[in-house]
Amino acid sequence: GLKVRLLHNWIRPRYLVPCRTIKDEFLAALPFVRWNEVKVVYNGKSPATTPAGSVSSPLEMVSISQLSRSKGHLEMLTAMAELKRRGHAFHWHVAGTGQCEEELKRHTRFLGLESEVVWHGFLDDARALLRGKDVFILPSHSEGFPNSLLEALAEGLVPLAYEVGGVGEAWPRGIGIDNLLVPPVSGPDGLALA
Repeated sequence: GLKVRLLHNWIRPRYLVPCRTIKDEFLAALPFVRWNEVKVVYNGKSPATTPAGSVSSPLEMVSISQLSRSKGHLEMLTAMAELKRRGHAFHWHVAGTGQCEEELKRHTRFLGLESEVVWHGFLDDARALLRGKDVFILPSHSEGFPNSLLEALAEGLVPLAYEVGGVGEAWPRGIGIDNLLVPPVSGPDGLALA
């Protein structure tokens, strides 16, 4: 309305967002904000002080997020069941809590993955869980600019994620892992293949 536009012109606010994707969504939702009033400043994480070690056997994978439907854990469990069926050995460490926690644990039992999936609940120090792991998995259906992905990369983990939201902006391009950035339409099969 007129009052908001006049106030906006008088105050002349500026906005900081952590990625281009969020900037685009912000501008679409607030048409009175001008493009040059919104600045993208990417988040950063300090790299680990010690380099990642050798690859574990079985492979140690980890996810850190809320346990909600939009985070894609059910699809990842389906992909994990396929990997187990093919004879791959792994552990998947899942940190977080949320509305789908009990459903995810039931589905884990249904798929026969109790030995492969480790539930950690809420953690104060997520980076401690990342250390010593091999692969970071982010099967989210929507993301802004994911701090958990940045932390995993800073710890030297190989990432696997759906290409949604700001994930592609955080992705380390050109180092031979672009095939691990999976189109979300590929579903569990795409995750298992990657």
